[in-house]
Amino acid sequence: MSNNSLKELNGLQYASLKQLKILKADHNEISKLDSLEGLEQLKEIDLNNNKIRQFEMCIFQLFHFHFFIFNLIIFQRNSFSNLNPIKCLKIEENGLKNFTNIQKLYKLQHLFASNNRLNDFPDIEKLAELPNLKELELNGNALSKRPGYRTIILKKLPLLLYLDGKVRYTTKDSFYLQK
Repeated sequence: MSNNSLKELNGLQYASLKQLKILKADHNEISKLDSLEGLEQLKEIDLNNNKIRQFEMCIFQLFHFHFFIFNLIIFQRNSFSNLNPIKCLKIEENGLKNFTNIQKLYKLQHLFASNNRLNDFPDIEKLAELPNLKELELNGNALSKRPGYRTIILKKLPLLLYLDGKVRYTTKDSFYLQK
């Protein structure tokens, strides 16, 4: 689905894609995704180079469960054991302004959000609520050019193993990134 000038992914909910694990929809003009119902095995979404500016939350009823959609992703509200939620989200070069609502993606391990419009450290607080986040790419955002950027990120996200492609090393009293 990459490189097709798509503005939306309408119709996916009608296709027989229940086993789909990776959705590549990069290099399109997508600004909102709301047709991911039924993609219960989806683990990775590649939405690089689209027009997604923020994660908007809307609630709807499906199969007698409540689900959330964040313009990108479905997950069950009360029980995550029945679904395999997203583990990898690629949303680089979208013009993304903040991480509002992203903290609902409890299973997210890899977040690639380079070259967006992220500017404020308070957004990192939302990422601290992602207990499985191990890899984070934020280079190319205004945030990554601020003084103390790496130190602040590593303090706020103590379980993070990789930041902007560099390995985190920890000693008894401090931590640092591979040069």
